[in-house]
Amino acid sequence: MSLTPRQKDVLDFIVSYQKEHGYTPTYGEIAVGIGNSAKSLHGVHRLVQRLKERGYVTSTHGSERSIQVLRTSPVDAPVLASHHSGGSNQPQT
Repeated sequence: MSLTPRQKDVLDFIVSYQKEHGYTPTYGEIAVGIGNSAKSLHGVHRLVQRLKERGYVTSTHGSERSIQVLRTSPVDAPVLASHHSGGSNQPQT
């Protein structure tokens, strides 16, 4: 599933922040990093929640800096090979 431009901004910021600092940002740091005021934490929380629902990140509720990036691009379902010779359907790589 693809991301909205704003969700992509948040994901890109989390990834770059983690590379630079060695740990993930807080919601306040994400807000400032994507150009929102630090007061708009509800909007950032909602964006991160959508990233979680789409399988891009995970986090531990109630724990600061617990966001973990699971992937940075959409994952397509594997294409199953169809073998007429009685072989099994295995994902092609």
